[in-house]
Amino acid sequence: MPAFDLFDYARQFNNQEIHFKYDAESGLAAVIAIHSTRNGPALGGCRMATYASTERAVQDAIRLAQGMSYKAVMCGLPLGGGKAVIMKPSGAFNRRAIINSFAQFVHDLNGRYITSIDSGTSVEDLNWVAQHTAWVAGHTKGKRAGGDPSPYTARGVLKGMEAAIHYYLPNRRWLDLTVLIQGVGHVGYYLAKYLYERGAKIIVSDVSVTAAQRCAQEFNAQVVDVNQIYRTPCDVFSPCALGGVLTEESVRLLPAKIIAGSANNQLANLAVIDTLKQCNIHYVPDYVLNAGGLIQVYCAHYELPMSEADARIDEIYPRLLELFRQSTSEQKVPAEIVDKVANEKLNRQEVILEPN
Repeated sequence: MPAFDLFDYARQFNNQEIHFKYDAESGLAAVIAIHSTRNGPALGGCRMATYASTERAVQDAIRLAQGMSYKAVMCGLPLGGGKAVIMKPSGAFNRRAIINSFAQFVHDLNGRYITSIDSGTSVEDLNWVAQHTAWVAGHTKGKRAGGDPSPYTARGVLKGMEAAIHYYLPNRRWLDLTVLIQGVGHVGYYLAKYLYERGAKIIVSDVSVTAAQRCAQEFNAQVVDVNQIYRTPCDVFSPCALGGVLTEESVRLLPAKIIAGSANNQLANLAVIDTLKQCNIHYVPDYVLNAGGLIQVYCAHYELPMSEADARIDEIYPRLLELFRQSTSEQKVPAEIVDKVANEKLNRQEVILEPN
């Protein structure tokens, strides 16, 4: 197996910058990948997770940063894309010390990167970050506080589901549909809530038994074991945990008609696209679908009214319908054309909403 070449990997994803910080005192080991600042500062969440190697952490940051650029340009925001990854230490550690050191890391980039919440980080973490730098979005205390973006992300996913159901399953109602949610943490929980309010049958699966049981109690959700999730019949499969879950093997097992979820980088590789076509499963591209949280933190950071965020999230529905129509016209699935569309928009610097 060839050795990992950092610069070659960055070139593959057109990554603009990669920044590293190791702080022996706090134990912080972090990377910030900036895909683009062409349209504005790179905004993207900070993920804290256990990685098998630094190489895996760097790859995750670079791929996620590209997705954030595409996400921003597809919904017309004057932003670039970036992502931060904190390698979670093994054993006991001082979380606040690590977050404080990370905040200084962000501050030293002088606004080129704006951080926010992601898997493994919390609003409380962001509140700590906000004590050290202004380049943060999604906190709840102080100036430009917007709070947890998860409900807004979930609203956007719901809009995208509605578009996919309208296009691919016409004449079906929520009362007739079963949605299987993989991961019911921040976003997955709110998505389950919104689906329950609309009358859909909900199935959930999570490595956290507590999280799954909460949905069972509050939303009458059926709980399935994580080892059975890809064999459970449903109309819509919604990956809302970590990425890479759609492999050739998992897709062949999955008895679903539509895949629409909030997780980033759901496709393990491009070969999965052919498997989706063979199985006649309609996959909704993740970075178009899950833009609601980005829209909300952008509006909060630039002190725009939340009515602007609501209007922007509503546009996910017609944007996806147009993408579905284009894919039908070109006889390609949406995943085959969406990166091209995003790149064209990025190169045109097509932004609609300007900050104050």
